[in-house]
Amino acid sequence: MSLPSLRLAELVTVEVEAAAVLAERLGVERSLGEHLRTALVHPSYTPEHGVPSNQRLEFLGDAVLDLVCAEVLFAENPEMNEGDMSKARIALVNETVLAELAQELELAGMLLMGRGADQAGDRFKPSVLSDAMEAIFGALYLAGGLETVRPVIVNLLGERVAQAALHPGSQDFKSLLNEWASAAHGSSLDYDLESSGPDHDRHFVAVVRLGPKVLGSGEGRSKKAAETEAAKAAWKVVKSA
Repeated sequence: MSLPSLRLAELVTVEVEAAAVLAERLGVERSLGEHLRTALVHPSYTPEHGVPSNQRLEFLGDAVLDLVCAEVLFAENPEMNEGDMSKARIALVNETVLAELAQELELAGMLLMGRGADQAGDRFKPSVLSDAMEAIFGALYLAGGLETVRPVIVNLLGERVAQAALHPGSQDFKSLLNEWASAAHGSSLDYDLESSGPDHDRHFVAVVRLGPKVLGSGEGRSKKAAETEAAKAAWKVVKSA
C-alpha cells in the first residue's frame, strides 16, 4: 500500500493512524504512537511536506539496538567470551535481519515517502526498511527509555538471539544470499515451499528463486531447515559463478 497525495489535514490523519497501528503491532501502548510518527517519515517525504525525517532517530536507534543486543547476549550467556558475543551481535544487528523484522510488521505500507521514491518502489528496499526499524527503536527509547524499547527488541528478535548465541560466527546463508541479491540485483528472493507426510513427521522441500530463476533447493524436517539448505545450495552457486 502506498499513500496518495493528500491535503495536510488528511496527511496528519494518515500519520496518526499508521503510528497507532504500528504501536499495536509492537505491543506497546497506543499512546506511544505519537512518538512513532517521525520514525515512519522517509527522507524523500521531507522536501514535499516540510516535516522532519526519521534519519536522526535512525542514528539513535542503531546505538540502542547495539546496546540491547549486547546486554541480552551478556546476561543470557555467562560463559560466552567477548569475541563470540561480538560475532553473535553482528548476526543480529544487520540490514537483512532488520528488513525481515520490518516485513513481519508489514512496515512498508506505513512509510511516508515522496512521490518519486514511492513510484520507484523504494519503500520495499531492505535498506529503507532497515533504517525505519532503527528509527522506531530510537523513537521508543526517547518515549520511555530502555525499559520501553528493550522488551520490544527482544520480542521481535525472538529465537534469533538464541540461534546467534548457539552458533556465533556461523554462516547465515539466508542473510548472505539476501545481501547478495540486494547488492547485485536490487531485488529480493522468494522461497517456494512444499510439505508432505503426517503432522508428526512432516518433510519440507524449499526452492529459492531470484525472479523466475531457481538458485537452489533444499530439504528438511522444518520450513526453516529446508529454506536454510536451499539458501546454502544457492550460495555455493552464486559464489562460484
